[in-house]
Amino acid sequence: MHTDKNLQFITDRILETNVALFHCHTSSLLRIPTNVVNTYKVDENGCIWFYMPRPKQLISQFDKEFPVGLNYFKKGNNYSMNIYGKAIIIDDPEELISLDLSKEEIDKALNEQLLISVKIMKVDYFDHDQEKKNSFFRKVKSFIYELFDYAEPDGKSYEFTPTAGMHNYGF
Repeated sequence: MHTDKNLQFITDRILETNVALFHCHTSSLLRIPTNVVNTYKVDENGCIWFYMPRPKQLISQFDKEFPVGLNYFKKGNNYSMNIYGKAIIIDDPEELISLDLSKEEIDKALNEQLLISVKIMKVDYFDHDQEKKNSFFRKVKSFIYELFDYAEPDGKSYEFTPTAGMHNYGF
């Protein structure tokens, strides 16, 4: 239940920001280039869906699944997020039909662009609210961290899956 609240909170922030910088974190020689993407939807399973430009190489030459990072930031918002997860390229026509997409969306995913689904594994959420940073408590906390030479945490981190299965992706 607690994870559902966190997922709903993160989903709301993703949809509010909408635009992210996509980074492929695979060690393969051929990887999807870094792109700015617009979020298509976020489903109840914690997957972010978006379209991105189709690379010039054949899609079959790329890994079908690979680790990625999505950086959500929008000028004027008092927060930013770094989302890490596992991306899956959706390019099988039968799978696209099973997703209840319109004919135009299926054609778009097969010809013009790539449809990618990213399963959220970890979210680093950073609150940039100046009132919180300038509060007396924040100054005292910062002084104590400085006094004992600790690194002060910058934001909150949400884990959505157990870390045991993530060693293959370097997270």
